[in-house]
Amino acid sequence: MGCYIHQFDRKLTAILKTYNQEDTVEAAVESMLNQNTNFDYTIMILDDCSTDKTSAICSDYAKKHPEKIVHICQKKNLGVTSNYRDGLNRIRSSFIAVLEGDDLWTDANKLQLQVDAMEENPECLIGGHDTLVVNLNTGRRSLFIGGRADTEKQIIFSGPPGPFRMHPSSRIYRNHDCLRNLPKNLLFDTHLYRHFMMLGKGIYLNRNMSTHHITGQGFWSGRKKIDRKIFSINLAYEACRYYNFEQDRLICKSKNFLGLLKSMFGPAIGWKVYHSTYLFYLKLRKIFSHK
Repeated sequence: MGCYIHQFDRKLTAILKTYNQEDTVEAAVESMLNQNTNFDYTIMILDDCSTDKTSAICSDYAKKHPEKIVHICQKKNLGVTSNYRDGLNRIRSSFIAVLEGDDLWTDANKLQLQVDAMEENPECLIGGHDTLVVNLNTGRRSLFIGGRADTEKQIIFSGPPGPFRMHPSSRIYRNHDCLRNLPKNLLFDTHLYRHFMMLGKGIYLNRNMSTHHITGQGFWSGRKKIDRKIFSINLAYEACRYYNFEQDRLICKSKNFLGLLKSMFGPAIGWKVYHSTYLFYLKLRKIFSHK
């Protein structure tokens, strides 16, 4: 699973993933434009065929900043991972940062600080930092600090999967072939983070530089709890199969029933039986919860 690290003239591409976020996308773009850097960077807006005013807003920004912003508006809705994969295939830069259309970068020095840290530590393949999480429905605010207890300004750590979590809005990646070669469903945040930590080290900056908004309308927060469970078990099973069940303990928390099946039938068959059984149970719950 070795990956080739690409080197390009342009230092960084900042991806903005958006779909029907007319109320928040302008603030997100502005937060990306407001970065102070000593290098050139491109803002690539991945607009998944929005049906509201999002496309018009993004198009206007691209016209105002043609040297900085590329607006890619899909002709049809591809879905989160296919839209993301399409953007990754277009990137020609050494580093990649990612933001959702309802989140913000709140520190104008974010990109510069992260690129400096990554270049000073070439063994690090992924970087992150503290993130403020704001629930727009309840008003609750909390600081996502990745589970760290260290007070150092900068922490380098090894995986997999690493002792620190990194909020997606805080991440910077080195441009690797694995971003194009992984199955598209493994491009989801948790699995992509885990994969990078399997390949190298991470670097964490103890500084709050982004805000994540919980809207209740996003890809994840907009789903019912039962649908999130169905999605998660399907994704976990796909990830286990991709790694030939060698990393399953990292991918899925240990469960007695799963452990019993693995001891009886081996990892591959045990996981297959567990996945199909648990999926059937969840779908039954979903059916009867509507009655």
